[in-house]
Amino acid sequence: MSAAAVPANETTPSSSGDSTETPNGNARGVRRGPRRMKHSHIPENARRLTVGEGTPVKKLAGAIAHTCRESDSPPPYMLAGRESGVNQAVKAIAVARGFLAEDNVDVAVFCELSNPSRSRNGFQFVLEKCPPTDVDQTEEKDNDLKVSHRSAVAKVAGAVAIRMRENNSVALNVIGPKSVFTAIDAISLARDYLAEDQIDVGFQPTFCRFDLSGPVDNVRS
Repeated sequence: MSAAAVPANETTPSSSGDSTETPNGNARGVRRGPRRMKHSHIPENARRLTVGEGTPVKKLAGAIAHTCRESDSPPPYMLAGRESGVNQAVKAIAVARGFLAEDNVDVAVFCELSNPSRSRNGFQFVLEKCPPTDVDQTEEKDNDLKVSHRSAVAKVAGAVAIRMRENNSVALNVIGPKSVFTAIDAISLARDYLAEDQIDVGFQPTFCRFDLSGPVDNVRS
């Protein structure tokens, strides 16, 4: 699976541009001490979807697409706990994007810890409707970041933050629930890194064809 992280002021991902050096676990704007902030505003009438390990992906994707098609309703937001729940949520969003493509509608996703006072307890996903992208997100590209469950979250977040400050998009390529969780954790942390720059970042998940002939690095940029 690939999650294309894009600046929030863009409605479609741009090309990733030149690759940049990955920071050593730090990024400009990092605050020491308690980690994570609340960024997203959720409309009062937004539908909440709770996601767990046993949540059927296609059923959840259908619920997402149905709500997004309703012109008088905001897109839903989701609460997902643990690696398995986060993985189900991200897969469902990817499937829902396929459903919505027939209606010429797409969604961008903004993630953050559901309870910032606790560490890695689960994530909140806030969806926003946007025009569909014309960029092929299904093929792996040389300047994508490969993320594994062993990747350092702060290092991945710093790499994402660098690309966003350059007004570029970046794809995080992941395989498996633990890697998906690490990537979501990193995107969430990147939003904190970028807060002082008044930049926000969302992502758009899609299923991707990977070349597995070589080793998967923790972060490659």
